[in-house]
Amino acid sequence: MVQTAEVGRPTKFPYVAALDGLRGIFVLVIGLFHFSITAGWGLETPIFPGSFFAPSAFFTLSGYLITSLLLVERERSGTIDGPGFWGRRFRRLLPASVAVIVVAAILTAFSMELWGPFPGVDAAGGLFSMSNWQAIRLAEADNVGLRALGPLGVFWSLGLEEQFYLGLFVVVMVTSRLVNRMRWLTWTLIAVAALSVTTQVLMDASLAREYFGTDTRAAEAVAGCLFAIWVHNRGLPRGAIWGWVGVAATALAFALWIFVHEDDPWVLSGGLSAFSLVTIGMIIAASVEGPMRRILAFGPLVALGRISYPVYLTHWPIALIMSPDRMGMAGWPLIIVRCIVTVGVSWAIYKYLEGPMRTFKGARWPRGLVLWAVPAVFALVLTTWTSGWGWIT
Repeated sequence: MVQTAEVGRPTKFPYVAALDGLRGIFVLVIGLFHFSITAGWGLETPIFPGSFFAPSAFFTLSGYLITSLLLVERERSGTIDGPGFWGRRFRRLLPASVAVIVVAAILTAFSMELWGPFPGVDAAGGLFSMSNWQAIRLAEADNVGLRALGPLGVFWSLGLEEQFYLGLFVVVMVTSRLVNRMRWLTWTLIAVAALSVTTQVLMDASLAREYFGTDTRAAEAVAGCLFAIWVHNRGLPRGAIWGWVGVAATALAFALWIFVHEDDPWVLSGGLSAFSLVTIGMIIAASVEGPMRRILAFGPLVALGRISYPVYLTHWPIALIMSPDRMGMAGWPLIIVRCIVTVGVSWAIYKYLEGPMRTFKGARWPRGLVLWAVPAVFALVLTTWTSGWGWIT
């Protein structure tokens, strides 16, 4: 028997253009940083040196959106459609990720210098959402960071997110069968956040281990989940003051992006987790009436946010391919050209790959999965053949 929704709780999650505007800001900050450190200037003058807070913001925003959708589905139908949830995730993520991995694999056959030492490992990590742990392994082994991990280096955050959402889905499904299910869900997530923050603060490990670890970064996504539960139960904060809180949060975020560096000791001593509160302030700014919501709903910013996923995946390999030596230019001219190419490629992926893939439903969906499994296997075979089979051991 289908349960009815509790009075006062939402059974729909409306589209908010300003939230896409937030995505646009986050991916712009990340892209400009990566473009600047590979633009021939060296590492002395990067744009947004604190851009590592932007993936954190993505974690919190994504946690808020995913949890909101799960809660609304359960409120509307009394249950959560597991296959439907994962089907939507695959249709959302597979087209762009597989396309980038396949193209990178093809380029590997012609220019191994684009990659780190083990392209097959990178491809496998990207396809199976384990890139963050692979990044830890390679970075600790070779004392290198993201810049030496090859064109799929940015896949670390996608792996971390999918590992977290697998755990979140299990928690939501289990707690939904309990009495006082919302209370159980809330306290379970609070416990996860507390454990994650404690691990981040107390862990004495390498920068890569603390930065890429699912356990050390989970609190940032959990913060978004907890805010989603708050909004689901109580609604968004009301009053003009909250619009200005959002302005202050956005200003603080830009200050951190501009002035903070990754080696500042407080960043990995709870700083990344604390930034989730700043992100929640920006989510409020995008969701309630106020000056920031109008700014974030600016058309080009929203359009960039809609293609933020392929932009995030493609900007780093484009930066490696369009190097100063190959392009014969450096600095701002090169950055601008890279931005134009990235937006163009990302728009094409969004329109011609993501869009059609999302239409696969019902009986057609398994065939759609097979359609993307074939190029994925091709990428694995090609990268393995190019680099040798030693990475398997």
